[in-house]
Amino acid sequence: MGGALIILAVTVAFGLLLYYNHNRRGGGHHAAVADSPDGSDTSEGSDRPSGCCGMHAVCEKLGQPYVEKPVYYEDEELNRYAGRPADGYDEAETDEFREVLMTMRDDEVGGWLESLERRGVALPEGLRDEVGLFFK
Repeated sequence: MGGALIILAVTVAFGLLLYYNHNRRGGGHHAAVADSPDGSDTSEGSDRPSGCCGMHAVCEKLGQPYVEKPVYYEDEELNRYAGRPADGYDEAETDEFREVLMTMRDDEVGGWLESLERRGVALPEGLRDEVGLFFK
């Protein structure tokens, strides 16, 4: 019984130490985040960039910094498809996307998809399964 109390006391002390250290480094703000209609961040103390799409945590995990402007992957020609629905591509147009996809490294695919989204270019439905293979 005495051993269990010692383990409990050590666990509580360690938890308090971690809690204190986390708050001291500024990680203790868990305020609700509310976006204004113009897309800017309105919460105080938030580490989200202004105009954040909400995917910054994924970008940070992949080691990609948040940038407001899209990054191009030598695919500027795909901008002509902006506004087109994902099911609105023929086979030749889908092959243009496939060619870009097959020339990039695996770790670039997530950034490329984010870039397409920021530019308003929908990924063709015919490529969704192929892109999914990069994330398994």
